[in-house]
Amino acid sequence: MSDRSKRFRPRAVLACLFVAFAYLTLTAAAVPAQQTPPATTPLKPVDTGSPRDTFRSFRENADALAAEWIGDRDSARIIDLARSARETMDFRSATDGASVAIQLEKILQLQDVLARLVLPDYADIPGPEQVGTGDVQGWVVPGTRIRIERKDSGPQQGEYLFSANTVSQIDADYHRMQHVPYQPGAFGVFAQYLADPPQVSNITRNVAALSQGLDTSSPRALLEAFLQNITLAYDISSAAETGLLASPPLISLEDAVSESERAQTYLDRAAQAFDLSETPVAFRADVGIESALRLKEVLDRIMLPPIEYVPDEQTVESMRTGTGAFRWTIPGTSVEVTEVTEGRHAGRFLFSAATVDQLPQMFLQLHHLSYRDPELNDITAGYFASETTPGFYESYISTPGSLVPSATVLGRFVLNLPDWFHTIHQGQTRWQWIGLVISASLTLGACVLVFRLADRSTGDNDRSLRHWVLFSAPIISAFLVWQFAKFTDGTLNITGNVLEILINSSTVIELLLVAFAIWRLSSAIAETIVSSPRFTGRGVDISLIRIVARMMGVVAMVWVMVVGLRELGIDFVPLVAGLGVGGLAGALAIRPTLENLIGGLILFADKPVRVGDRCTVGEVTGHVETIGIRSTQIRGLDRSLVSIPNAKFADMEIINWERLDRMLIESRIGLSADTSGSQLRQILAAVRSMLEAHPKVDSDLSFIRLAGHETSAQTLQVRIYTITGNWDEYFAIREEIMLSVADIVEEAGASFSADG
Repeated sequence: MSDRSKRFRPRAVLACLFVAFAYLTLTAAAVPAQQTPPATTPLKPVDTGSPRDTFRSFRENADALAAEWIGDRDSARIIDLARSARETMDFRSATDGASVAIQLEKILQLQDVLARLVLPDYADIPGPEQVGTGDVQGWVVPGTRIRIERKDSGPQQGEYLFSANTVSQIDADYHRMQHVPYQPGAFGVFAQYLADPPQVSNITRNVAALSQGLDTSSPRALLEAFLQNITLAYDISSAAETGLLASPPLISLEDAVSESERAQTYLDRAAQAFDLSETPVAFRADVGIESALRLKEVLDRIMLPPIEYVPDEQTVESMRTGTGAFRWTIPGTSVEVTEVTEGRHAGRFLFSAATVDQLPQMFLQLHHLSYRDPELNDITAGYFASETTPGFYESYISTPGSLVPSATVLGRFVLNLPDWFHTIHQGQTRWQWIGLVISASLTLGACVLVFRLADRSTGDNDRSLRHWVLFSAPIISAFLVWQFAKFTDGTLNITGNVLEILINSSTVIELLLVAFAIWRLSSAIAETIVSSPRFTGRGVDISLIRIVARMMGVVAMVWVMVVGLRELGIDFVPLVAGLGVGGLAGALAIRPTLENLIGGLILFADKPVRVGDRCTVGEVTGHVETIGIRSTQIRGLDRSLVSIPNAKFADMEIINWERLDRMLIESRIGLSADTSGSQLRQILAAVRSMLEAHPKVDSDLSFIRLAGHETSAQTLQVRIYTITGNWDEYFAIREEIMLSVADIVEEAGASFSADG
């Protein structure tokens, strides 16, 4: 080999390295990147062949899901893990259990609970070998009610799943366990999930909570459901309030508002545990919530009886002694659970109406005592929720209308006020009293202003528009009073006896304003109708419309008052009974008024006269001015005003001169005694011709005849029917005819007699 061949060639080496780098790069690009495999393949079913396999499958998938939630939150992996964990659980009894959001929540709750428990080894859980013997129906996690059981029917028949009861109760179990520390090496993420949930999850949970009812099938079910719901309301609202007040906040304002609404849903459900049938409808919502909070304060200061001593459905049936309602009293208290026997709640067990009445006094007697020692809760471990809710009632009555006060502007303002404003007087804090005085003053001022503006704007010539403006004042004022009551109840959160006084007074004021508005509305409707071009401002139709409108207004006013006062618990049955006792005396006392009213209705129905008609009633002749409910007024020809009671008016003979189809001119004309026969013939012929030619005379009915010869005069009998119904025109026609007759007599050379 020559020396040249042995010489080092750097360019060749660089070229080889470049080629090798390019080859490796292209090769690496062609090989797909390695991915972390999911816990299970989507097409591979989860092993649920035994309690051990189901328990292991759930823990592996749920723990991986929790790790993913606090890690990268790979959506695809979260979906796969949640799907696998879901297949180990029976969601049949869960509210809205088909919802993915609800399923994810239940999975994370169960994972969190298991992470706090001391769990047995897998070898101690029944596996395939035990299942093969056919004796294993299920398995319960030691020390809990978390159960895995075999499905005996349905698409998953033969599989072992976390039972439907376990899934439906896991929410309560989580709230019981959330203060227990995690086991070494274990962790849960449900608290983080609540602090930062998907938006769709919040919506779904709220909808599910609203659709869920309260289990009142037995005293035990009622007590458990009551404790569970009010404890959930306390836990959720306290956690949200604490998260908002943390620095930095652990929860967003929007999520805090959502949590407040969810807590309110649980509190409203707890309020369903009371028999409020004897509470006025207007107070039921407030009384129910306050009763729930007071009862919880009472129960938090006593030892609850062991759960097995509280009657369930089977115990109730075995203890029945008759057909009456079953009753049970919490030992050591006067808190009574009674079976409702009638109404829409028939068959349900509720805290009795007597208990509702006694709770305010019961709370005052016990509220100074200390809360039950939390360590004693183990004695009542049979309950879903036996922990106390310290300060829940005081917080509710002394903060604005939100279970999470810091979630509202007013709440944040009130919480930052000096302690002086939070001192309680007569059940309300000082800031509430101040807010009440200010809001009441503003409402009163606004109502006065509305009425004054309405009165000042009624100078318009349009009568119907004036009535509509007047109608608007009381209806606007009623709306302002309603808003005041809503503000004091919902925002200022006035409670107790003060709230009852406010609701009573504001409701009565609203009813009076609405009744006044109805009266003005009836007038406005009547004036709008009579101002139509179809009406001339005269006639019985206008009076009838006004009277009917006012009568309907009175009926509507009475109905509004009766319905409204019934909401306040005012019973009208005794009033009706009293009217029955004094009915005879009352009927005799108002008989003349009723007779006149009926007489007026008869006048409106028969219409013998109309407003403006000229008539003769008895010895009175004149024009009808008004037809009222009690009497009819006639303006006499001498301009005097005569008022005739309708009852008498309807029984009298009435001559309505306006109804004449022809108006009669009847007269006797006396000619002098020396009037000759030819002159009489000439006069009669001329008068007949004049009458036949007159356009306002009915010639077929009219006539003139020689009535007789007397020593002092020749008498002509005249009867003329004029075609008119108007008195002014009638007198003009009569005058014209009489002048024509005088001309005819003069042309004939005759004269009138001295007596004619």
